[in-house]
Order: sequence, then C-alpha cells, then structure tokens
Amino acid sequence: MNPRQRLFILFLLLWAPAMALMMFLILRYPPNNIPVWIPVGWGFYMLTTIVLVALFGRRIIKAPLSPAAQPDQQNTTSAMRGVIVLIAVWTGFLLYGTFRFVRGEIPAERAIPAGSLLLAFILVFTWLLLRDAKSRRMINNAPRS
Repeated sequence: MNPRQRLFILFLLLWAPAMALMMFLILRYPPNNIPVWIPVGWGFYMLTTIVLVALFGRRIIKAPLSPAAQPDQQNTTSAMRGVIVLIAVWTGFLLYGTFRFVRGEIPAERAIPAGSLLLAFILVFTWLLLRDAKSRRMINNAPRS
C-alpha cells in the first residue's frame, strides 16, 4: 500500500465518525429546522481534519518524504487548478453571502458562522496551495520571482 492510499484511509477514518454523528443529528430534526451549529460544527471538524492530515499525516503513517521522486506533472497541475477553482468559488460564495447579509436578507446567526467557515476554508486551502508551490520550487531549484 503506497503512502497516498494510507493518507486517504487516515482521512476516511477521521471523517467517517463525524459523518455518522452529523447524519444522526440531522435525522433527529425536521427537514427545515436543522440548527445552525450542526453543519457549521461538522464543517469546522472537516477543516481541522484536513489540516491535521496535511500537517501530521506523514508522521502518523510513517511515510518519509522522498524529494528524489518527482510527482506526475499533469496530475499535480490539474490538482492545483482544481484547488484554485475551489478557492475562487468559495470566495464568490463569501462575497455573495456578505452582500446579502449587508442588505439584510440573511440573519446574522446564520451568516457569521457560515462566513467564518468559508473564510477558514479559503485561508487553509490557499495556505496549502502556497506550501505546495514552495515545495515544488525547492524540488526544481527554481529561482524565486
């Protein structure tokens, strides 16, 4: 089993209990009366899981970094493009939600947690994207520009 599969399994092991708990809590409420804290809490848990796997995943599964192994350029380019699209979509949602909040169409008890969750996802994925770009620059010995 390669390290990438181990990281994915680690993520699933952290994700599955939270998903089961969220589904249990959601099924206990009527469809249109789900409290805000359930999806927001699950979103922050998922964000924490992503950060923990990104920071400590290799140490947990004991997979050493191999700087000699070059990743497949086409797969990494499409992955980076996907992350950039996600960041752009989340930024659009954040701006749209902020606009609707300022106009008074979204109540503060829903807008503030959702906006903070979107902002946290934007910041974490931007940080991971910059970290990945920096490691690629170090591997390729490219000059800083």
